[in-house]
Amino acid sequence: MELCVVSTKIHYEDSQPNVVVPYADVNGTTAILDAVKLNLANQGLKPRLIRMERDFSYDQLFRRLWDARQPFILVEHDIIPFPGALRELWMCPEPWCGFPYYVFGELRSYLGCTKFDPSRLGECPLPDDLMPWQTIDKLIEKSLMKRTFGGHLHSPPVTHLNFFHSRASGRENVHPVFWSTE
Repeated sequence: MELCVVSTKIHYEDSQPNVVVPYADVNGTTAILDAVKLNLANQGLKPRLIRMERDFSYDQLFRRLWDARQPFILVEHDIIPFPGALRELWMCPEPWCGFPYYVFGELRSYLGCTKFDPSRLGECPLPDDLMPWQTIDKLIEKSLMKRTFGGHLHSPPVTHLNFFHSRASGRENVHPVFWSTE
């Protein structure tokens, strides 16, 4: 009897990117989310839109995605990736990579437009306790950095439609922290 081995490796070039858009109601309007959905649809992408209803919803979503052990791309509800950006992330050989965007005058790659490949990064980088959405990006970054994983930075930056962030600081720091462009 012959043993047939089937590869479980994803052929990225042949697959649709696994794009997840966590979203929350912002001031009772859907205009920004509608812009994100239109942008992704115009690029031929079919994201899963998942509503964040509680402070811990983002944490729970991230854990579910991680537990599935399949690569995924997060695109937050106020991020507009330029055409080809998500395909670039999907094709990138690095297990953790993203595009930067401005938040309070700093150009950084948070979770807004980021790919993770949990099967190559080990256990979930979040602590056992559920964490509110405002803290998980830094916790994930610190945990992965402790494991000697550095996030791979792509460029140019993607657009952040949260205009409060762009008005809140006149500072510009164009050197993303903790990320490598190599």
